[in-house]
Parts: sequence; structure tokens; C-alpha cells
Amino acid sequence: MTYIIVILTVLMLYAFARRALVHGAVKTLIDAGSGAISGWIAGILIGIGARVGMWTIPFANGTASRASLEGSLQVVLVFSLFGIGLGLLYELLFRSLFRRRGVLYGLLITIVTAYPIGSAGFQQLEFPPSPAGAVASSLFFAGLMFIPFAIANEYILTLIRRVRIRGKFASTSFSLTQ
Repeated sequence: MTYIIVILTVLMLYAFARRALVHGAVKTLIDAGSGAISGWIAGILIGIGARVGMWTIPFANGTASRASLEGSLQVVLVFSLFGIGLGLLYELLFRSLFRRRGVLYGLLITIVTAYPIGSAGFQQLEFPPSPAGAVASSLFFAGLMFIPFAIANEYILTLIRRVRIRGKFASTSFSLTQ
């Protein structure tokens, strides 16, 4: 998973520099802040999906789940922080590339992270899964985490952009009337 984070960090820095040259540093910082905020809010869905995946491991092993409210909140909070980086990456690099289609970004993240997430989960199982079952369940649980996140992230970014545009026009019309 570390190699993925390094690659994404390099991509994010490149995208930020490229975008700052075209649109200016201030607008790029504002967009990056919007991406981070929307990613964190939508990242709650990553945490919920991760918790559901963690709950299924004891279920698959035939043991009782030891899930607690405190542990579930910690998992949701920690995994929601991943949304900050993913939201930044989407806003700075992939949003225009995918033409504001969050589901495509969710599918990309699902494909990239299915193996690391699946292999971590399979280490907790008391039986070896079949190869087809391993691939299917890895894609399912990674998709459960990242596809709803990406759709919600795009929705929140669109709302933030609308509020920013309305605020800009409101201040422009106000200054023109005086």
C-alpha cells in the first residue's frame, strides 16, 4: 500500500504544479481545499465500507463478531481521513480527466486497491478462499468502499463550486450597485 501512496503523492504534486501554472496558485489552493474538504466528508463512506468488510471476516470464519460502537467510530474516522488525499487527487488530476464522473474515479480506485485490501482481509480468514472468490470479494469490498465515496465526493465538489460561484456573483453584483 505504501507504493500506492508514494505514486499518488507524486501525481498530486505534479497536478498541483501544472494546475497552478495554468489557473494561478490562489485558485488552485482554493480548489485543493475544496477537494480535501469534500474528500473528508465523503470519506466517511470509505470508513463505513471498511467497517462492513471488517465485520464480514468473523462472519466468514463462523465466529462471533466483536464489533463495538467505539471501534466502529475509530475505523470510520481513520478511513475517512484517506478521503482527504483521494479528494485532493480527484480535484487536481482526475476530475477533468474523467469529465466530472465520480463513478469512473471510484472504479479506478477499486481496481488499484482491490489486491492490497483483499490480501489484508484474507490473512484474517481461517480457510484459503478460492481464486475466483478472492478476486470477486476483493473487488466487491473495495468497490463498496470507494465507488460510493467517489460519487459522493463529486456531488459535494459540485455543491461547493456552486456556492463559490454564487458567492462570487453576489459580491460582484453588490459592488456594481454601489
